[in-house]
Amino acid sequence: MVLLFISKSQYFKLLKKYIFILSPITSNISGEHRNCIRVKNTTDVTVNDCKSIHPIEVTSCSGHCDTESMYSMGANIMMHSCSCCREMKTSIKKVQLKCSDDRVIDHDYVYIESCKCTPVMCENQKTSG
Repeated sequence: MVLLFISKSQYFKLLKKYIFILSPITSNISGEHRNCIRVKNTTDVTVNDCKSIHPIEVTSCSGHCDTESMYSMGANIMMHSCSCCREMKTSIKKVQLKCSDDRVIDHDYVYIESCKCTPVMCENQKTSG
């Protein structure tokens, strides 16, 4: 048996490599592990008393992005690195709605074209003790 002593940053780097090898999650060119994807669903849209004439395709973003927590000796705080699965590019689409009084109106909605893991602010916490 061989014991290795490594720093926490080296540990996280090794852990990320093993997670990548063992999991079906994809990796981009910089090695960021994620599976943030655009999901399509077909549904009827209802606004007030008006309903879409035909079902429409709506989109959302879904998946998991990298998150990391590590203690900083120098700053005496837990450092956090966070990202979330969010829309990257959107467009406005129109749908025709038929109202209960037989009017037909146009309604705009946001259509997600692409999704991406996006860095977000996480709170760093001072340790107690």
